[in-house]
Amino acid sequence: MDSFAHWDLLCRAPGCRKGGLGSDGERREHELKDCLYCNDCDRIFVDYNGVKMHLNSRSHRGANMVCPFCKAAFTSATGLCHHLERGSCPKAPQLDRDAIFRIVRERDPFGMLSKNLIGWDGSKT
Repeated sequence: MDSFAHWDLLCRAPGCRKGGLGSDGERREHELKDCLYCNDCDRIFVDYNGVKMHLNSRSHRGANMVCPFCKAAFTSATGLCHHLERGSCPKAPQLDRDAIFRIVRERDPFGMLSKNLIGWDGSKT
């Protein structure tokens, strides 16, 4: 206990007992950056990039983007777009990158979302 009658917070990472961490935020930052440890999942990582990728994963961010066809859940809109563009949706196998681009172009005559190209022949396969 410190002079303000507060308990010192200890790091919860295995093998680290650093104390004197003044707040939950300070302790979490120490665990993530110095110990490469996620207390929520009880996981240790090899490097800080692994920690960052884990924090941006489905484990922490959830899966709030739902495919309108097959109802599969994705962490980001990019993940959903990738699912549709590569033609891997089982309920919409006819959709791929080229089909989606054609649909967007039909609804975007002035090129606000899609770049107006002189010519477009589809993706090279």
